[in-house]
Amino acid sequence: MIGRTLRTVGFALVGLGLVTACDASNRPNELSMDDVKPCELISEHALQQLQVKAAPEPLSSPGGLDEEGAACRYRPLTHQLVTISKVTNHGIDRWTSGSFNGATFEEVAPIRGFPTIKVGRERERSGPHTGCALYTDVADDRSLKVDVSENHSEDQPVTCDTARQFADAAMKTLVGSG
Repeated sequence: MIGRTLRTVGFALVGLGLVTACDASNRPNELSMDDVKPCELISEHALQQLQVKAAPEPLSSPGGLDEEGAACRYRPLTHQLVTISKVTNHGIDRWTSGSFNGATFEEVAPIRGFPTIKVGRERERSGPHTGCALYTDVADDRSLKVDVSENHSEDQPVTCDTARQFADAAMKTLVGSG
């Protein structure tokens, strides 16, 4: 009788732990996006390493469907366009909850400890040189988006590698200031 009670209590506690773990965020902490300017997220040193020679170009919005915030376009020598956006009205749960029709997501390795996903469209072709959009979860209803345009040459770098390098440089700044 006591053994059965202990097992029941043990299963209940394990179940409670699983529910709690699923509800809790996997991010190490919340980062403020209030005063973030996307064109200031990458240091001069990182811009040199990423082969960006032209001045970053501020954009008024992230450009995604129903995304609010601000963005910046970078033009590395690889001829890809890289857009970094602070999204102030959606976290990555927008994509992972399954409520956004026509979109797919894939979990990728965290960036600086923060959960990151690759988002695509169901009907998009995929490959190493198609465009790549990475979203990093930085706070409730907040994310950092790095979008890299499609490559047209096998000699150019893989787009998601480029997206990850830019996201890492931007997150380094965010984590340092958060």
